[in-house]
Amino acid sequence: MIKFILKRRLIAYLIIGWAFLLGCLPANCLAMPVSSEVLRNEAKSLRQRDINKIYSLLEEKVVQKNLVKIHLNNNELKERIAKLSDAQIHRLANRLDGVKIGGSAGGVILIVAIVVGIIMLILYFTGRSLRISTDTSKAE
Repeated sequence: MIKFILKRRLIAYLIIGWAFLLGCLPANCLAMPVSSEVLRNEAKSLRQRDINKIYSLLEEKVVQKNLVKIHLNNNELKERIAKLSDAQIHRLANRLDGVKIGGSAGGVILIVAIVVGIIMLILYFTGRSLRISTDTSKAE
């Protein structure tokens, strides 16, 4: 009889402990059914946000000049963008995040400075020097 009571008590403690652990979880991490309307609205808002990002880039002056060079106007581009799927639009918008219009001169300057520094270190450690002269009389 004591074994039967102890088994029941152990099961009761396990159930109480499990209920306590579940009660400690935050409410937003619990799974619950979501209506399809909510999912559709979220997908539409994500698509619209991505399209707005694409359109904002297309409105830049540099991009407009390049579009004129390749004989595309805004209406044609908007029609083509409207034909893309949600996944394609999202991929395009994510790729545009890494694009800088006109490029970045800072990276080029940094690379040139590093190369010049390496050349100067090589010349210094080898004991050589670089002489630049403007005397053209020796060329004759």
